[in-house]
Order: sequence, then C-alpha cells, then structure tokens
Amino acid sequence: MEDRLEISVSKTKNIGMIIFGVLMLFIGLKNNIFGFIDLSKYASYTFLVLGVIVLTGGVVALLMLKGAQIILTREGLMYNPKTNGFVKWTEIDGITDCSLNGHHTLLIRLKNVENYIESQQNEKIKKSMKRIMHIRETPISIDPMLLEISRSKLKETLHEYLVKCGNA
Repeated sequence: MEDRLEISVSKTKNIGMIIFGVLMLFIGLKNNIFGFIDLSKYASYTFLVLGVIVLTGGVVALLMLKGAQIILTREGLMYNPKTNGFVKWTEIDGITDCSLNGHHTLLIRLKNVENYIESQQNEKIKKSMKRIMHIRETPISIDPMLLEISRSKLKETLHEYLVKCGNA
C-alpha cells in the first residue's frame, strides 16, 4: 500500500466514448440523409440525439477532467479534488457497490452523515449532498466508468486503505 495513490481519468476510455458518439451520429445521419440503413425515423433521430450527447460528454470529459480525480492517502480519501471533497478513513463505515441498469457506482457509507454534511463550507455542496442523501443514502459516490482503474480494482484498493488506515 502506497502512502499516496492518485487515480486519474483514462484518456483511452474518453477517446473510445468520442468514437462511439461519432459512430452513433454517423448512423443517424446516414439514415436521415441517404436512407441506406433501414431504420425508422424515430430510431435515426434517437441515434442522432444520443450521438450528440455521448460525443459532447466525451469531449467535455477529455478537456475538463485533467489531473487526479481520486486521491488516497493514509489520512483519508479525496474524492473530488476540485471541490476539496475529503473524508477521513475513520469516518467511513463501509464501501458498497450500487448497480442501476448495469451502471455501477461505488457508495461510500459514512458513520455520521449529518456531521459530515454540516462540516462542508460551501452551501451549494451542502444542498447537493442533502439531495443525494435521499436518493443513495450517502452523500459520497464514485463513478468509476471513466477512471484509469477498473471498478473491481478500485473497490479492492478502497477496502485495503479502509482496513489499514481506518482503524487509526
């Protein structure tokens, strides 16, 4: 276990998302303009809209998400370095895997959620955490989809840090 582990966004996954978005746009445009692919108008417009969304998301993620997205230290977990989202290992109760329609998210369960939310400095972040609490029962969730580490490896690493550093 390292003293400090930084996990960044994977550029190859972002580029793959951009290519997938372009492919969806191409299928939608090809059907609308040339009619080569036998799709209904509804399906071709669906391909166009989803292609624009996926392409835009991939480009924005490639341009905006630079640097470490998750930082693990002996003191705690920094899950959003840009907004100073930090939680000590001793405050974490556990880590669970939540799946919704095949999309996995890691939920960080806290021992005292109310105190953690009230300790936040930014009022917008407090309100956002309170809204997320009603949906996921925890204010901290990590989406490993675009990270350079797999979901299972991230979960394993988080558990390792929690066991070794959470008992301090």
